[in-house]
Amino acid sequence: MGCSRSETLADGLNILFGCINIHPTYFRTHVNSHAMYLVLRFLFDEIKLVRVQYDAVTFNERSIKAALRFGFREEGVCRNLNGFVPEHKKRPGERDRRSQDLWLSSMTDMEWEKDGRERLEGMVARVSVDTTVL
Repeated sequence: MGCSRSETLADGLNILFGCINIHPTYFRTHVNSHAMYLVLRFLFDEIKLVRVQYDAVTFNERSIKAALRFGFREEGVCRNLNGFVPEHKKRPGERDRRSQDLWLSSMTDMEWEKDGRERLEGMVARVSVDTTVL
């Protein structure tokens, strides 16, 4: 698993979340929920950010579903925003495109306090998958 910060906005109170990379073996296990809970708890409770933004390319349905499950709220789609995409990373139907559409979402500190923290604490409280047998 890996995690990164993508961009801190100028006022220092907002962050554009980078990514949490999880090996496919651990998809739909406790790993992503635990990672997101720890990251958001740190960003909202320790650093005291007011907003965390989560982006995904529009074809990454797994990432979008996870963000919504974690409590991020959809803000919209920015067309052709994801910069230059190398040929080897293009999906079928994208060969003629130079960039990709980007799905945007966010969570605010008020949403975290209202039900975000509780939602994720409920997720991490469920029984973990024994990853030694995967």
